[in-house]
Amino acid sequence: MRPYVRTVETIELEGGWLCLNFTNTVSNRFKEPLLDYLQGPAEWLLWTKRLQLASPVEIDQMEKFARDHEKLARDQLVEIINFREALYNIFHAISHHAQPAKNNIELFNRQLSGTLQKLTLNIYPHGVVGENWKVTDRNLLIPLYPIVKSAYELLISYLLPRVKECDNCGWLFLDQSKNKSRRWCSMHTCGSSDKSKRYYRKRKSG
Repeated sequence: MRPYVRTVETIELEGGWLCLNFTNTVSNRFKEPLLDYLQGPAEWLLWTKRLQLASPVEIDQMEKFARDHEKLARDQLVEIINFREALYNIFHAISHHAQPAKNNIELFNRQLSGTLQKLTLNIYPHGVVGENWKVTDRNLLIPLYPIVKSAYELLISYLLPRVKECDNCGWLFLDQSKNKSRRWCSMHTCGSSDKSKRYYRKRKSG
């Protein structure tokens, strides 16, 4: 049997909210150096496809963009990673009841301003509302727009106090348990791992 290997196509989506899943595209936040699953434009587009942040046609267009403009695509990936880390720092601070750093808030607000300029709505009969992104070039930043919107919606939501950090790996997640007692991103992975560590320490000290 082959050992299970985490990749951008297999990492767990335990955040409970799009923007939190985005911040969790690294391995363990408590281990340095970080293992980043978004190693290049190809991995970013694989994750985009997995989360259905773009249509197959749009994915093809972005793949072509990455092939035709390698340096620009790399630069845009750096921008994407920088925004992810700012987003992580904001929600990490909130999960610890702390004030997020000013530079992270400023970066988020710049990205939010640019994103909302591209958002359009269509209103159909029977009150059906559809969202569209008004873009001309299919570059690698396009999938970032719904992530930014997702973060904004969570930040102004009554659910914000339920954002927590996993005790074992530092991933962020939305605790939607009835008694608000969830401690791990996943009971099957970090929960069992943490319990095993505590059991081992208890046996060793005994």
